[in-house]
Amino acid sequence: MHTGYTLIQPYVFLTLNSLLTNEHLLSSPADLFCYEFSGDVSLKFVASPYTELIIGQRPDGSCRIFCIRTADEPLILKLSGFSYCFGVRFDESLYYRLPGHPFPFPADLLQTISMSDSDIFSGTVSFSERIQRFLSALNKTGKTPACPPAATLIHQSIKKADGDITVSELAARTGYSCRHISRIFTEYFGYSPKTFCRLLRFHHTLYEIFQDPHRNNSEFITQIGYSDQAHFQREFKTFMGETPRRFGRRLIQQKF
Repeated sequence: MHTGYTLIQPYVFLTLNSLLTNEHLLSSPADLFCYEFSGDVSLKFVASPYTELIIGQRPDGSCRIFCIRTADEPLILKLSGFSYCFGVRFDESLYYRLPGHPFPFPADLLQTISMSDSDIFSGTVSFSERIQRFLSALNKTGKTPACPPAATLIHQSIKKADGDITVSELAARTGYSCRHISRIFTEYFGYSPKTFCRLLRFHHTLYEIFQDPHRNNSEFITQIGYSDQAHFQREFKTFMGETPRRFGRRLIQQKF
């Protein structure tokens, strides 16, 4: 049994590499990152704007669906008793809406998608086949991607700045008022533009630490937009569950 945990978001798999049989990034119908693995494992999801879906298949063919939604704190998911697991990461800009239905997908995924049948992956011999089975089940929901132009513009502006942007600066760039930006973004994505900025800034920091775990933490203050050392450490610990120094040490030693 795998001990410790495997960090799965947002950029790397670390020890999950030994369990992966394949991975695939889809550009159609939208940005989905699919992967698969087997064996007992504990997955750690850092605070993230993504929605993660994992379908665990038991030896008898029955399935269980796990949906990890947008969160501002880390979560550890322990998986055991499954002979096979299929994972999908939905880009944070990917939402599906039913005509006249106010709630976004995949936030209501567990209530709408029909993938509990025991034969969802039955008879498949390749990862590509299993991806097609998943997409078929996804398409049967009758939902289509949709995002209001204003929300798309705000979203793209925040991503382009790696989260290092204020609502006032967004207003200047987009021509919308601060109030309108907060209202339409929160209405569509379910969290405020400020929260999205914080998450992206954290993910940018995390990426930089992976590139150089020996890096001095003080560099993040000026380069990524944290106001001071205390702000940086507090935010990182909130989203990761541990201090940046401790995480960097464990990354060097690969203790996951």
